[in-house]
Amino acid sequence: MKKYVKIILAVLFPLYSLAQPSTPKTFLITTDTVSELELNTTYWRVWDDSTTNTNFNVVSNPNFNNRFRQFDTTQKFDFSVKTFWYKLKLKNTLNKPIEIGLRTYQMHADIYYSDSSHQWQHLKTGSAYNKSLRDGYKLLNIVTPTILPEQEIEIYLRENSFSRHSIPKNRYVLLMQNALQKTFHIKDKLSDLSDFENFINAFLLGMILITCLFNLTFYSAIKEKEYLYFSLFLIFFGANVFMGTYYFNLIGGVTKKSIFINIVILSTWFFFLMRFMQSFFKTKIYLPKWNKILSVYNYILPLAWLLLYVLSTITMSQYWNDRLGDIINSFLYLFMDLLFVTILLILLHKQVKVNLRILAPFPLFILFGPLYTAQFYFNLAEKYFKIKQPAFSQWLNDWNSLFTLIGILWMILVFSWLLFKRYQSIQEKLVQEIIDKETMEKEKEAEKNLIISEQNENLEKQVAERTKELENTIENLKSTQTQLIQSEKMASLGELTAGIAHEIQNPLNFVNNFSEVNKELIGEMKEEIEKGNYDAVKILAKDIEGNEEKINHHGKRADAIVKGMLQHSRSSSSAVKEPTD
Repeated sequence: MKKYVKIILAVLFPLYSLAQPSTPKTFLITTDTVSELELNTTYWRVWDDSTTNTNFNVVSNPNFNNRFRQFDTTQKFDFSVKTFWYKLKLKNTLNKPIEIGLRTYQMHADIYYSDSSHQWQHLKTGSAYNKSLRDGYKLLNIVTPTILPEQEIEIYLRENSFSRHSIPKNRYVLLMQNALQKTFHIKDKLSDLSDFENFINAFLLGMILITCLFNLTFYSAIKEKEYLYFSLFLIFFGANVFMGTYYFNLIGGVTKKSIFINIVILSTWFFFLMRFMQSFFKTKIYLPKWNKILSVYNYILPLAWLLLYVLSTITMSQYWNDRLGDIINSFLYLFMDLLFVTILLILLHKQVKVNLRILAPFPLFILFGPLYTAQFYFNLAEKYFKIKQPAFSQWLNDWNSLFTLIGILWMILVFSWLLFKRYQSIQEKLVQEIIDKETMEKEKEAEKNLIISEQNENLEKQVAERTKELENTIENLKSTQTQLIQSEKMASLGELTAGIAHEIQNPLNFVNNFSEVNKELIGEMKEEIEKGNYDAVKILAKDIEGNEEKINHHGKRADAIVKGMLQHSRSSSSAVKEPTD
């Protein structure tokens, strides 16, 4: 069905096919006194090389021309295509030779052009090529073919390693080497000194690593959030530098996955940079309303970037691909402007004392805030509204990379130095607090000892008084105890005496009683003897004998009691065991 629709459209609109010739329109160079000459898309033709290995001989064959098409900024492109061929025609209308500069930002770029003898020349550039293999300005990735007076040349440009098709600014611009020769020469030589770019990037990564370790050490010691935020910012910023310097070369180009990872890393280090600035300048205390704006934007920025990435991935439109980068950069420059305004508000705040801590990062954010923002919008005005940017903006654009590198190093060194000084200040404060605490503790200890000494003296006096009272009490107790013992002895003796008297009294009573009875019986017996009544005498004699036996019995009983008492009271050294009751 689609095939028939295409046939009908071709029949009904034959002019449409005529409007898309495979051979590009020739661009006429009429001046070499300007820095750049702008081309629109009508001068370019493109072919998507899905095979990635088509050589120049095949592409330059006239029979291959019909495969090239004109740019369409609204067209969707296949993300799987990594290699593109571009075709361009240029003519020098001046009466002198000129050199033009073609710049590429891709990993591999091969430029073929016809020289004055109509021989094809091959130039190489791109970050994936070894520097010794690159032509032109090696580290700027600019090649400079020469065009003779009134000569018309055809240029084929092969680029690969990008997984998505785009038309960056260099597609529209020819760099006029005659006007920019001095600038290009200085920048390339500066970059070329001992592989300056790689050295600086390696140095920057080393600085980031060392500074990150120092700040993590400080954070582990004093637990201040600024050190943690700054360390996390350095980690993700270092990852961003690594991706831009090495990672894309290692994987052979830019992929959808690597772009997504790069956006996540970029969003993360901007997030922690903002949190660090909020904490470092204490915006929550001094600028509470402004701090809320910063916090909201800090969360909006990564979400906006990810949303724009998803939109670009879904649409795959050249129109959006050209503009999404500008939109993303506008968020970036707005971020830097917010930080710049934050420093201004802190400087103008009445409660904040202006010192080196506040002023040190100020030059950096002037560069990254208003200057780069102005340059960015000058570029947009030139790109979309054909308003030529001023010379200062162009100069700043040419030296953007170097200034950015210096600014980043300045930021890392300055903030690291300020954080280190703050760490020293906190440590000194902690040491002073420890000293003050020890001094206070010693004073308290001395005061405590003095109080204890006074209390000891009072206690000693009280103890002496109490001891004296206690001694008097003990003496009285001893005297009383002696009296009590004596009283108890006397009482015991009285009880003992009463008991002994009672025990002896009983046999004595019997002895006395029977003695009196015998006395009476003896008187009766005498009377009976006088009467001669011997029978009665015998009876009385028998009674007297019975009573004498009783008297003898009770006398022995009393004798036993006395001997028992003597046995109990006598002292014996023989230690002879004797039975006892």
